[in-house]
Amino acid sequence: GFEDSLRVAIHTANIVSCDINNKTQGIWMQDFPVKKAGAGSSDFEEQLVKYFLTLEAHADTARMPRSWQGLGAAFGDEQLTLAHALRKFDFSSAKGRLVASTPGYHSGGDLHSFGVNRVAAVLAKEGDAAAQKADDRIFCQFSSFPNPAPKLLAALTNAFHAPKPLCPPPPKVALSLVWPTAPEVCASVEGYGAGGALPSAQKNIDKAPRELLYRWTKDGSSDFVAARRRAMPHIKTWTRVSGDGSTVRWSVLSSANLSGGAWGNVQQGGKQLFVMHWELGVLVTPSILGGNLRTTQGSEGAVVPLPFPCPPRPYAQGDVPFSWEARYETPDRFGKHGTKG
Repeated sequence: GFEDSLRVAIHTANIVSCDINNKTQGIWMQDFPVKKAGAGSSDFEEQLVKYFLTLEAHADTARMPRSWQGLGAAFGDEQLTLAHALRKFDFSSAKGRLVASTPGYHSGGDLHSFGVNRVAAVLAKEGDAAAQKADDRIFCQFSSFPNPAPKLLAALTNAFHAPKPLCPPPPKVALSLVWPTAPEVCASVEGYGAGGALPSAQKNIDKAPRELLYRWTKDGSSDFVAARRRAMPHIKTWTRVSGDGSTVRWSVLSSANLSGGAWGNVQQGGKQLFVMHWELGVLVTPSILGGNLRTTQGSEGAVVPLPFPCPPRPYAQGDVPFSWEARYETPDRFGKHGTKG
């Protein structure tokens, strides 16, 4: 924090050198002022506090700070948990909606507070469904390849098409999975070593329908995207983009990979959500930001800096999706034939 404000930074990198220097990452960041007397709460505040309350419930509270004296104008000498210290700041100007996941069985008032259900709730309210087109694509870009189970893909598809009450849903489009090929990993700055942060069992890769797969790189990309072609992704983005790749309908930047543990498993006919991981992300739409959104290949609106070309290049016959278990004929710049050597 600062003397009169708090900076919230939500990023996809682990705080280690190789993550920060060698991989493509994402960060959402905004500063928030101290609350004025009588100021109320906001959706962003409630979601952020709820997230930290779950962390505190599972943490070693004896090691967590209680006194914030000397850390800024918002604090006196009162004893506060981190979650309650956050309530000293005004988050009403947030340029995004929090999408958190916390472990547990969520139902009742918390049914739509986390994971895939939270995405559905925000998009139903602020997803600008009327502006979405039938030739749009939804690109799911992640850094750990699980079993692409139909139930998980269906839950994400439903959330990404959530309608407003009494309104038609947006045109339904298929999910597309952005995952690097073996040659793309080989040519990266870390070579096959980059695969250590791209968990991808061969059995899961083999189950992935090839028509859903899209490459990490493509010739003719914007300079922003081209500069990242050799930095393998640790970023996770979930985005609906226009058919020509120029316009962003909505986008989520998150720590969540493609898994039910991260996004939650819908249970009991939709009355319960079971989540296994802590995750945190931010969802943006034109309604939330107050104007059009675009990719780096677009020309109108605020930029959502997606790190892959839009639209990405679909896998062609002969393209091999990377697996960290495989051994490849072509060596990388370090003479290795796979992540394991």
